Amino acid sequence: MKVKSEPRIQGEKSSEENDEKNTTIITKFDDGIKVGPFIRNHFSYLIVSKTQCHLACKQGQVLVNGKAAKDFDILHTGDVVKVTRKIEETLKRKEGFKVDIRYEDEEIAVVWKPSGTTLNNQLSNTLEIALKYNLKISNATDKLDNPKCISLLDKATSGFVIAAKTESSYQKLFEELKSNTIVQTYMGIVHGRITGNENEKQYITSQIDGEECTTEYVISMVSKTRNSSGYITTVLLTPRKGYNKFQPRRHMIELGHPIIGNTRYTKQIANSKDKGLYLTLTSLHFTHPKTGEEMNFTSPEPTKFNAIRVKEEKFWKRKQEEELLLFEKAADSFANLPNDRNALIDYISNDQKPTPYILGEKEFYGYSFFVNENCLIPRKATEVLVKATLELNPKTILDLGTGSGCILLSCLKNINGALGVGIDLSEEILELANRNKERLLGDEKENAKFIKGDFSSLADNKELHSSYISENHTTTYFDVIVCNPPYLTDREIKSFSKSIQYEPQLALLGGEKGIECYEQISEALQKCLDKNLIFDRSKTNHVILEIPPNKGKLVIEHCFSYLKLVKIKNDENNLKRCLVYELPPDKNLIK
Repeated sequence: MKVKSEPRIQGEKSSEENDEKNTTIITKFDDGIKVGPFIRNHFSYLIVSKTQCHLACKQGQVLVNGKAAKDFDILHTGDVVKVTRKIEETLKRKEGFKVDIRYEDEEIAVVWKPSGTTLNNQLSNTLEIALKYNLKISNATDKLDNPKCISLLDKATSGFVIAAKTESSYQKLFEELKSNTIVQTYMGIVHGRITGNENEKQYITSQIDGEECTTEYVISMVSKTRNSSGYITTVLLTPRKGYNKFQPRRHMIELGHPIIGNTRYTKQIANSKDKGLYLTLTSLHFTHPKTGEEMNFTSPEPTKFNAIRVKEEKFWKRKQEEELLLFEKAADSFANLPNDRNALIDYISNDQKPTPYILGEKEFYGYSFFVNENCLIPRKATEVLVKATLELNPKTILDLGTGSGCILLSCLKNINGALGVGIDLSEEILELANRNKERLLGDEKENAKFIKGDFSSLADNKELHSSYISENHTTTYFDVIVCNPPYLTDREIKSFSKSIQYEPQLALLGGEKGIECYEQISEALQKCLDKNLIFDRSKTNHVILEIPPNKGKLVIEHCFSYLKLVKIKNDENNLKRCLVYELPPDKNLIK
């Protein structure tokens, strides 16, 4: 049975009863307290906010020893405090007392709590006070004088709340709330892209304040954003074990995807800092404490949820358009080439084994490097990555897919005291890179480390994250990430002479469109950012990538939406060869 209720006042009392109820004597316990805090606490049924307190004092409705008092006056033991304000004035002046009642009977009610309303804090306007004047009086023998809320919602979170009107219903429902028999599902929007498929149930279990808590989470929708997370995810959160009001928020932080908001255990998002918390309890399921009837309540998502998705998508599209325009305006000589494939990679026009593999050496950036058929032959065009890195003068560098180590070692050779890590897939390549480290760095060889790993598992590479730990951090942070990913398609490789077949195909092939490795790196870095890895978010960081001139637009359109493209650099043939991305500091970082 659903009942639509209007605000109403319980019973009428005589003036003598009201005078007695609205008068009290200050005890030792309250000696020295100010009038304002005292009456808001002691007369909370009449004075429900600081504004009402100030108004009541101004109108002479607060008397101390028979004289009008101000809210900042000090009370002493033995003082007689009387409030002459009538309940009708409280109801008339406070809109918060109009409660959205979704269901009501003799035992319980289910209401909707708006954001900004507390449940039962006696120092402010509360839902329980409002319920007293909105719900019908129960005829049950164990009726409560004031309905009690069975809920864990804090002030910032909107959603369904069960209100018990009888003592027996309250006791039963309260135990069911603690045991998670009452099923509460929240809808929230979080930073980043949660790993997993849409509508797939996933679980996180951890200790929260000494209690083991489990939360079920289901991805509802993933949207684009230009902010540092790259994505925002709409997710459904259902606590399955645990009794903690902040459980959904704290579990999302543990996953590396804090809920968007400007309150406790949340993280703000640019352009929406004044929109409050993006978390609401939209679904409630429980058994009626008396009838045993299954009770189900659902509510559509708040309109601001879709509004932020639409706005962030619009900002992301605008950012992408700006970066594509930047790429288009950057001048190069690609259009003048007689054969586009010459722009993809330094082209060898014969079918013989490349000379560097025969000699076992190749010059790069003025230095001689050992090479063999386990690594890609260093190209002149790739030197632009070294130049772009040196312009930033980083102290720590991460080289993805290091190969011979030519990019990283050339950078370290030109930056005093800089440290660097190169990662690659095979032991043979790492052995070759270490030989080059000995050759180039000599006594400073400890400034470089070569570690086994791939693009897709950066967040899980423990050796990488512990490679160079400073006094101020518990993980290794890098100022710059530099990479020359594989970017040729199978068709493009087949169009070249057979000489390219001598080089490792894994270092050349970039999937069907040639951007598969860029996508892997983009996703891997995103996971690292979610876990506060790789980059120190208190300062500006950079990602420097080699691209083939014919795929720059594809990379911009499909990857690194959470980074800002700041430069396009040309190689020695005046071809667009390098993208320089920037990651600004995160002012709202949760540590």
